[in-house]
Amino acid sequence: MEIDLQQLPVPDWGLECPTCGYALRGLRQHRCPECGNAFEVEKIVRSWHRLRAPRWTGHELPIPSAYKLNCRVCKQPLAGATSHVCPYCEQPVVIEDHLPSKQWFQADGPALFGHAFPALTARLQYEHVPHFQQEKVMFRGIVTNATELMVAREFYFELMMLMDELQQELRSNAGQTDEWTCTECDEPNPSNFEVCWNCDAPRP
Repeated sequence: MEIDLQQLPVPDWGLECPTCGYALRGLRQHRCPECGNAFEVEKIVRSWHRLRAPRWTGHELPIPSAYKLNCRVCKQPLAGATSHVCPYCEQPVVIEDHLPSKQWFQADGPALFGHAFPALTARLQYEHVPHFQQEKVMFRGIVTNATELMVAREFYFELMMLMDELQQELRSNAGQTDEWTCTECDEPNPSNFEVCWNCDAPRP
């Protein structure tokens, strides 16, 4: 997704002067009024900066299957529902209740395993979805070689759509037709998974 980084005045992207830390939003030139130094926006933009609003917010109808939403009351899947009311128990579906509780959440799912991980992070970078990677710290402060992918809360549903698209592309490219479906939560799983990525149930 193309975003004009040179637009003026500088949008509220959370950018700061690399020299003095002055907030750069609203400036009508690429020069810091505090320290006088010129700056290049493309050199100070980072993957976690919010350069745009989410395209997918969770309020889309009918509810996409990629969202993997279940009713909080009756636990039935909500994919295909044409309103924000559960078609099974008729309870209202509050989309905000399905968002992660923290400002940054750890992404999870099949698209984060193996060779798909760099493909997903590249897609997030290209789409300007705010994210960053961090080393996974285990019990007693031990750092492993695993990497966690953290994504901004308001982009949760966009991440779900991108992961679904990526999984479909990878399956199509690899000609995979032997994925299995979890008997506990009905989630599809790649053929090489021995436990369900969504609920940890063993492969049937």
